[in-house]
Amino acid sequence: MRKVFRDPIHNLISFDKNEEKLIIDLINTKEMQRLRRIKQLGLSFVTYCGTDHSRFSHSLGVAYLAKRVVEALSHFEDDSDSKEFIKELKDKENQLLLIAAALLHDIGHGPFSHALERFTGKKHEKWTIAILGEETTAVNKILKKQHGTEFIKRLQNIILRTDKSILVKIISSQLDVDRFDYLLRDSLMAGVEYGKYDLEWILHSLRIRKVKKEAEIVLDISKGKHAAEGYILARYWMYTQVYYHKTTRGAEVLLDKILTRASDILTDGGDIPCHPIVAQILKKESVPVSDYLELDDVVLLYLFKEWAYSSDAILSDLCRRFLNRELLKSIDITETLGATAKKVSLLISKANERGFSDKYYIESDVAENSAYKDYYLQPKNTNQESPINDNDEEEATEQIFILQKGGSLDEFSNKSEIIKTLRNKTFALERLYFPEELKEEVRSLGLL
Repeated sequence: MRKVFRDPIHNLISFDKNEEKLIIDLINTKEMQRLRRIKQLGLSFVTYCGTDHSRFSHSLGVAYLAKRVVEALSHFEDDSDSKEFIKELKDKENQLLLIAAALLHDIGHGPFSHALERFTGKKHEKWTIAILGEETTAVNKILKKQHGTEFIKRLQNIILRTDKSILVKIISSQLDVDRFDYLLRDSLMAGVEYGKYDLEWILHSLRIRKVKKEAEIVLDISKGKHAAEGYILARYWMYTQVYYHKTTRGAEVLLDKILTRASDILTDGGDIPCHPIVAQILKKESVPVSDYLELDDVVLLYLFKEWAYSSDAILSDLCRRFLNRELLKSIDITETLGATAKKVSLLISKANERGFSDKYYIESDVAENSAYKDYYLQPKNTNQESPINDNDEEEATEQIFILQKGGSLDEFSNKSEIIKTLRNKTFALERLYFPEELKEEVRSLGLL
């Protein structure tokens, strides 16, 4: 007997009710069901009206692809290294660990996904680890009852990328199931072609090899060079055209300004209607896991509707702009930042004179620092920081290795001019955001 989910990307996603009972039980927890109320692409719906899909559907897709990668890799015991790793993958408990990690990897996301992280500075990975370890959560209780505390610790280590097994690379690397799913899913829901790539041929081309004493997922170049190029190009176009879209980034800036204004009001002793847990976050207070799990997109949207009628003119104005899609306008200053610094300073003065406090209405936004940042699309740098910025957490592999004829390995950009060009291309966008009411001032300063 199987539990089946209909999915727009993978068609039928199924889990065996006996062998994969743990996965089905985890899906049914309130912590997983909460992800139905958190949008996968945060505020992208202001730009692409179809991107209302949830973290829940993405998580199911990632879990399904974890199973498919295990199936694809298990047929290739073609050298001594891979035999060792394939044996590891065929272990039933390891398979459950992998699927569970894939399913739960995003369980720590807060309202509007990455957008809230901009304000709190706390990454969702930290919340995920806390939720798994918190004894009051349904997820923790199910994991402990069925597989014990050591299973939970390994799950945490896999998500933290500190586990030494091949499982980590399937969940988090340049060829991981997270990216495999979200590119196709986000592309479909946004109604664009940019994120499409040949998933089936990528899966067909995957192999396992040892690189610098660690297991790595690699690509057989004789099978998958062009498919891999398409995959990297899909990532590049999705970042530039969807994830970094100026309108979406502007909405994220506006959301951050709303939270900043509300935080300032509460910190200064002011009074606004506020959800008690959101108030704790706005005051930068510690929030227990059980409280954090009460938050979703609906909570923030309700507050924004309440604050749109606030007696505080700035908070009210910002919320009305957000709800009515009267977003901040932008100009690209990526290439002219040094030359425009003085002009931006003059704009700030003019904004304050017009009653638009620069703290809440003017923002220079650097897309490179986004939580969506993909290290493979940055110039090679051996000193890259971890995306969760902790010294005790190891970064996922930042390279794609290819298996050549004869069995030797090389880094992909050394064998593909397309990928070499992308890797050596500066990938950053800096934009200046401002209210439309200041458009004439912006134009008069020569910024437009």
